[in-house]
Amino acid sequence: MEETVNRIPYEIWEQISRYFRIQQLCRIMSVHRAFYDTAMNELYRSIDWREFDRNMAKTLICMHRNPALAARVRTLHIAAPMLEALYSVAQDSSEGTIKTFENIQSQHLAVDGLGKESTPETAGTQVEKRLRVGNEKPSDAREWMETALSNMVNIETCTFNSTQVPTAAEPATRVLQKTLSQCVRKLVLDCGRASELQMLVSSSFQLRHLEDLEIILRFHPGTSSTQRHLDQKFVADRFAPFVNALHPTLVSLSVIATHGIDYSTFFDGIDVLPHLHQLFLWLDFDDQEFSKPNSLIHFLRENSSQLTSVTLRSLPSSDSTWRKFASGLESDPQIFSGLRSLTIFRLPLDLKFVSSLIQRSKNTLKCLHVEQCPLELQQVRQLVSTLGETPVISLELEVNIFSPAVLDLLSKELPWLESLDITFDKVGSVHVDSRGEFVTTEFDDYVWTHYRFTSLIATDRYKGWALSELRLRSHSYNDDSVLVYQILRSIADATPNLSIVNGKSAERWHS
Repeated sequence: MEETVNRIPYEIWEQISRYFRIQQLCRIMSVHRAFYDTAMNELYRSIDWREFDRNMAKTLICMHRNPALAARVRTLHIAAPMLEALYSVAQDSSEGTIKTFENIQSQHLAVDGLGKESTPETAGTQVEKRLRVGNEKPSDAREWMETALSNMVNIETCTFNSTQVPTAAEPATRVLQKTLSQCVRKLVLDCGRASELQMLVSSSFQLRHLEDLEIILRFHPGTSSTQRHLDQKFVADRFAPFVNALHPTLVSLSVIATHGIDYSTFFDGIDVLPHLHQLFLWLDFDDQEFSKPNSLIHFLRENSSQLTSVTLRSLPSSDSTWRKFASGLESDPQIFSGLRSLTIFRLPLDLKFVSSLIQRSKNTLKCLHVEQCPLELQQVRQLVSTLGETPVISLELEVNIFSPAVLDLLSKELPWLESLDITFDKVGSVHVDSRGEFVTTEFDDYVWTHYRFTSLIATDRYKGWALSELRLRSHSYNDDSVLVYQILRSIADATPNLSIVNGKSAERWHS
């Protein structure tokens, strides 16, 4: 056993450990040192500190007793409710945090090395350690947390929700700043008001290794004009310079700005990001005070030359302003001219806008995802006609009615397609016309049963199609329904090159 285990690379053990549940990891930790290390890494890989609850307290206690555990953390989610529970009360208060902390301890909190829903401190033996009421104070928990944060020197991804973080929590955010500046590669900043980020976002906050930044601004229509002014000032004066300081390493930028923000001051303040390759924009415009699309167009013009992946998403309420945005894009054909991947969510525009984006990258586009935009067969034909000029190999789309006519169209117009993901609502009846092509005749929820697919789509019908991976989902039918199963089986029989169907080997679906 010893010799066999030692021959297997450590990375393999890491992959194996990810298939175990927490209870299983705890049981195998005593088998061998290799299992112990990999299991501990997996157990502490992701830490959720959004609430100051029993699980958070267990983890905190373990890290207090064994500081080395914090170095195993790779993903950290920290949020205001936890910080508020620890820092929102005065030092001499007997309410709030003290009550919360004592409630958790009053259950004689057990830290079970191998117990259910626990985080192990040691392996091989059943260890139970208890905290008694009154032995520790909330100030101890604050100190433990700040120490744990300072020891998390290997964090790769951090999500910080700053909504209503108390100002008393500044010591914790300062420690978090110092830790993240050394190691984090992806940072998600989530706030209800931009000014709530002022404790974390400052000129001294230098992220040396950050590659992926996601900004979530949850503004609300009812915000007072004074607060909106402060938020806009913060976005322009503090947040934009913060992003500019990341330009040597920043590769991916996501901006999710919900109803009520004028983002123009933010984009106006951002410099050229020379290494930016991925951009995600989810913008909902203020119905009364529209943001200026020209600010976004100017930002895109300066940064589009190196962009390879773009995701655009909006809400229907922004229809008129997105049309202004689309008009601005038309004035500069170089924007989005070299994309390899384009994802469009729920854009309140017709397919002309999508087609124009495809045309810009017709020599480079490899992946197209059109999601939450249900298409009719004629619209699919229009989209595929545009894609026929591109080297696209991966396509994801949503159709209202799915039928063999959709598959026939895709296989003939895009024979080089390798990956296909289709979401559909209903299925439709078809017949074969005089040219041997499928024609959708009517919506039919009952007559169009599985035998129509198996009888009309002959085995090897798509023999020349390069398609190797298929994903089929429905809003109206369960993935394990007989109807979906029969459809997938008939498609697998008709497409010899398929190797993966709905995440499983295609062999499983053959008749």
